[in-house]
Amino acid sequence: MNPYLYLNNLNKFGKEGGYKPGLKRIDRLLYYLGRPEENLKFIHVAGTNGKGSTASFIEKIYREAGYKTGLYISPHLYHFNERISVNGRTISSVELEELVAEVKKASDKVVEESDYGEPSFFEIATALAFLFFDRHRPDIVILEVGLGGRFDATNIIKDSLASVITSIDLEHTELLGDTRAKIAYEKAGIIKNNGLVFSAVLDSSARNVIQKRAEELNAEFINIDDIYAKIGNESSFYKNYLIISKNSRIHRFKIGLNGRYQARNAALALAVVEGLKKILPLENPAVEKGLACTYWPGRLEIVCQNPPVLIDGAHNPAGMKSFIDFVEEHQYRFDGVDFIFSVLSDKDVDLMLDQIKRIKNNLHIHLAENRSERTMKIDKLIDRCKFYDLKYTAYKSLSSAVEKIFSIYDEKKRLITASGSFNTVVEAGITAKLSCREKITNSRR
Repeated sequence: MNPYLYLNNLNKFGKEGGYKPGLKRIDRLLYYLGRPEENLKFIHVAGTNGKGSTASFIEKIYREAGYKTGLYISPHLYHFNERISVNGRTISSVELEELVAEVKKASDKVVEESDYGEPSFFEIATALAFLFFDRHRPDIVILEVGLGGRFDATNIIKDSLASVITSIDLEHTELLGDTRAKIAYEKAGIIKNNGLVFSAVLDSSARNVIQKRAEELNAEFINIDDIYAKIGNESSFYKNYLIISKNSRIHRFKIGLNGRYQARNAALALAVVEGLKKILPLENPAVEKGLACTYWPGRLEIVCQNPPVLIDGAHNPAGMKSFIDFVEEHQYRFDGVDFIFSVLSDKDVDLMLDQIKRIKNNLHIHLAENRSERTMKIDKLIDRCKFYDLKYTAYKSLSSAVEKIFSIYDEKKRLITASGSFNTVVEAGITAKLSCREKITNSRR
């Protein structure tokens, strides 16, 4: 059986049946699979933005410390296998095929022997991850929440070494609630009895909800702003450093991910590994190397240097603000900014464009629909750009937008960026990489 065909035909988020709140299906699915999750140790990471970066920082630090690590993330950027890895190596297609056959049998039983309905794409993916990790038995699994927390499939785990909450902002309000406090309640659903809770949440109303939930469960609540007197960064376009102040001492760490906001993600990861030292001992060199060598594709990633192409998976207003903070800070290194933009139809495009228009250095927006069934139609994108009086060009596809920009690019150093959704980053990023290689090859002839 082709595992990718099977997975692609499952109900995904955004389709009817693609998001089904509740843990009954994943619980029954894992029951038929022999409860693989019960043999594993977890660090559970939730949050509106930053959870993937934070999970990657934590995983890389422990890997550098000599631990065997598992990492489960979502969504994938280029290939499904990216979601599930041990020691930085993604699941092979051969092993995925074996595990999909096993999970499909269990899924069929769920449908036949209960009235819960067919498990969703994310529930199946989560079960695959637990089976894979049970086979390979990492010392620690860094488990990223998919959506929310309380009813997320990953929250089927009964215990964790730590619950980590990165940030709270307005997203998926129709599912999680229309205030930050309500969304925080959903994220705080991952907190376990007598556990450890690490938070980098800035919004006080959201943070108070998380702290209250921790107290109700007799869990220790650790706010990174109580640990560090200062959390900041020093950066150039290509390098980034975390600056923290603790016990009247300043500490400086090189971090592998760009952006001012990555300082808080790195500081949170640092707080987690420091807080778990009694359980998972490590030395400072592992921390330093782990932070410096973390790689997270599609997040402020420079995929080509000539011309400079910067891609970022910002897909909500808060994420776009962080991305534009970086672009705005460095925009005058260049003669202008070409911004390739496409979003999903359920996103607040106005708030995202409101951030993009902060770029004042000869901004030109390049619009297209992406390949998702949920893409925002080009007519609406054009309408909103007109409303904000933004200079734009519309294209039939993201690939054609990238190809056109490369074809007319001259030696004026304009910055090319692509953002708005992970679908945007994938299509524009792949085309940019291919165009960049072709440009290099032609220059050598």
